[in-house]
Amino acid sequence: MDRARLISLITVCVLGGIVVQSSFLSERFGWYKTYPTKGSSWSTRRKPFPHPLALPYRTPAERLPAPLPSIAEITSSKQVISAQRGQRFVVRVGEHYVVKYGRDIDLIEGENMLFVRHSCNTGVPAIYAMFCDEETNANYFIMEYIPGETLMLQWNDLDEPAKANIAAKLRIDLDELGRIPAQGYYGKLGR
Repeated sequence: MDRARLISLITVCVLGGIVVQSSFLSERFGWYKTYPTKGSSWSTRRKPFPHPLALPYRTPAERLPAPLPSIAEITSSKQVISAQRGQRFVVRVGEHYVVKYGRDIDLIEGENMLFVRHSCNTGVPAIYAMFCDEETNANYFIMEYIPGETLMLQWNDLDEPAKANIAAKLRIDLDELGRIPAQGYYGKLGR
């Protein structure tokens, strides 16, 4: 694969919000599922995705790895992964959760992650809760924490064969996304 195509593929993945963890790089795919066999489709084996998604959304307590953090626990977290313009934050809370929150966080991103996780077999972190805090008008989505370094941090240290290997695996995920059946309209999920 030539360098331009590889960069183009990585750009699509980064702009599309795909985060590749070091477990991906080290070939430990514990959070990836097996791809469907030839002739089968994830969309034909799963229940339809609920449109529109009822907000606030919360995963049932029995399916959570630990109790969900409170807004106070989230906003006081010292494990800041990302902070942009004082409006968008990504923080780690406890052993199991990463929370993205802020006034300019659009909950449609979380809805899209739920839809992709429901509809196909790409490595999308689980969304455990999505809601808006009425007092601050900030949106929150609480996600599964996946240990490791992001691809962005490791990319420059990788050799060309490793980069080509990653690009090939990302291509598999993009192909999987392309197999999601059309919803019969153009626009937001269920709208």
